[in-house]
Amino acid sequence: MDSQEAQRLRASEEKYRRMVESANDAILSIDTETGRVLGANRQACSMTSYSVVELQTRAVWSLHPPEEEEAARALFEQVRRDGEGACDELHFQQRDGHRVAIDVRANVIEFAGRRVIQRICRDITERRQRERALARHRALEDLVLDISTRFIGLEAGKAGNRVIRQALTDLGRFAAVERSYVYVLEGDDGMSQMFVWGSDEIPAFETERKVSLAGFEWALARLEADETVAYSKVEAYPYEGEVATPRIRELALRYPAPGVEPGQVAVLRNSVAVPMRSEGRLLGFLGFDRLGASMQWSDEELRLLRTIGNILGNALARMAAEEALMEANDALEAKVERRTRQLREKQAQLVQSEKMASLGQLVAGLAHEINTPLGALVSGSRTLRRTLERIGSHPGVVGVDDGSVHRWAESAGLLAETMQEAAGRIDQVVTSLRRFARLDRSAVGALDMREAAEDALNLIRPRLAPGVTVHCEFDEVPPVTCRAADIHQLLLNLLLNACAAVPPGGQIWVRLSMDAAGIRAEVEDTGAGIPAAILSRIFDPGFTTKGVGVGAGLGLAIAHQIVDEHRGWIRAESPAGAKLTVWLPLRPEGLSLG
Repeated sequence: MDSQEAQRLRASEEKYRRMVESANDAILSIDTETGRVLGANRQACSMTSYSVVELQTRAVWSLHPPEEEEAARALFEQVRRDGEGACDELHFQQRDGHRVAIDVRANVIEFAGRRVIQRICRDITERRQRERALARHRALEDLVLDISTRFIGLEAGKAGNRVIRQALTDLGRFAAVERSYVYVLEGDDGMSQMFVWGSDEIPAFETERKVSLAGFEWALARLEADETVAYSKVEAYPYEGEVATPRIRELALRYPAPGVEPGQVAVLRNSVAVPMRSEGRLLGFLGFDRLGASMQWSDEELRLLRTIGNILGNALARMAAEEALMEANDALEAKVERRTRQLREKQAQLVQSEKMASLGQLVAGLAHEINTPLGALVSGSRTLRRTLERIGSHPGVVGVDDGSVHRWAESAGLLAETMQEAAGRIDQVVTSLRRFARLDRSAVGALDMREAAEDALNLIRPRLAPGVTVHCEFDEVPPVTCRAADIHQLLLNLLLNACAAVPPGGQIWVRLSMDAAGIRAEVEDTGAGIPAAILSRIFDPGFTTKGVGVGAGLGLAIAHQIVDEHRGWIRAESPAGAKLTVWLPLRPEGLSLG
């Protein structure tokens, strides 16, 4: 190599040294065989806290924390083998234990006539801090969203308290504090409801309790002004026993607090509190305690904490409103229950009045219905007695032959049959009347609809105009669960309406059939029908077409009410004449029939 070329080489090396020395990154020259540091620039000395001379006595992997030594050796071997290598994150551990996060890029180069490893280390501490801060901020945003979602449906009582305690647990663990809490102000007496979460490393507190805020007025005034409050206070614990935990003792040694009395251990408590507000009113506050070390909250994080406070404040306000509404509802329900009971009593009286009115309409016809067979019984009994007297006196009567006795006996048999039919008719009418009049309206049970319809027909027959024909078309139907008295009244009202509408010689059809899970009952007549203009009003209480003094207008209204109570329906049609159709479920679900 001539002298000119040697000069150029020395100039190039000098330029390289100046460039390395002025670089913002730490640059190390490393022996490819031993891993020992051969040279370092000023930035390397600053980042490692060692001088060049000190660095030249160390292997490169000894500059890292013990847990990263293996990774540093692996990087060294990779560069030796492949000529280059990189690691996104390692740390220089300085002589005082402080760590500097670095990004490492290394390759093999020719320098001063030998092969060396050049290691370029960029300080990424601030970048990692920004990334961690961003990650923490995003995590806090997610936590705020999650807690906000929980608070939206916050309920009063134990369930709502559990949600608050879980939110405090999540916030306390996120913030790495020893305690998080919520104070809910109650009235003007300085008392509040307190919810507390505490880490396992500090003395336990009751998770819920009533506490006085006496002496905290200065902070409440600032919270009332919508400010964030940060303060410090010495917290002392008895040293003996389980009150002062090992963690408290450790913190007391690391962060000694003044004013410690004999037998006590004290630690500085750093606290921050944010207001919980709703519609401009302070409802309480959300707070955090860290023992010893101070808390570092960014303005943005404090803003998010205030958001949580306001969300919780709104949730608490809504809870209070819901509790007040529930109390008002309870009072209203009690009032409605009383009024309902009164209405049911009035309704029972109304139904009983309608029943008596129905009996009043039927009494004259029923009297005739009973008197006719009763007269047949009286007349037949007299005739039968005389006939029996003749038969009994036959042996002593001159001129009486056996043919006469035989005719008398036949007449007696016919009279007995007539009397039996008359008695049966009376029994039928009386039985139907007794069932109708004596049914307990509150009793619920299974009712045979055919029997109920036949009873109603027995009672209304005297009301039928001359020549009216009643057609009964009864299918086999199962019993229906109901108030029997009400269903008897329902059928009787429908049939009385038909009786009043059908002229002499007309016809009435009474039908029973199954329909889905219920029974359909129809009463159809060949009367004048119902005008379309009033068809929608016939079930209104007090509405009648019978004229003043003739009808009270309650029959169909009560029928409609009975059907509603049994979860059925009633419909009126008037194609030709009138047709009323009722559907009743066999077993009305969820219905109180008491």
